[in-house]
Amino acid sequence: MRVHMTKMSKTQAEKQGDQSALDDDVSVPEVKVVEPAPTMETDHAAVPPYVVPGRPDVHSTVRQAVSEYEPERRVLVAACGPSGLSDDVRNAVRNCTSIDGPGLDLHLEAFGW
Repeated sequence: MRVHMTKMSKTQAEKQGDQSALDDDVSVPEVKVVEPAPTMETDHAAVPPYVVPGRPDVHSTVRQAVSEYEPERRVLVAACGPSGLSDDVRNAVRNCTSIDGPGLDLHLEAFGW
């Protein structure tokens, strides 16, 4: 599991440094509960190692998931976030849907401010 923090402060992003490389690494550390949870407003807050700066590359994530399953399988793609994320996930699922691939089910929960 990775948490993408899109509004990370400059100081927090600098502290993460090479943590964005975790996106391509399949050996992501197991999620641990951090108390108290860091806030985006405090620059001095410690950011857990599974938090990466920036937006997720949903196209690559969906493409990778689809490639790991046989054509007779089904893959559930679920996302919850702002409408832009939902649009990206919807487009990624549409682009990865194939007669020769696994069946894809999509579940989206979008919200806006």
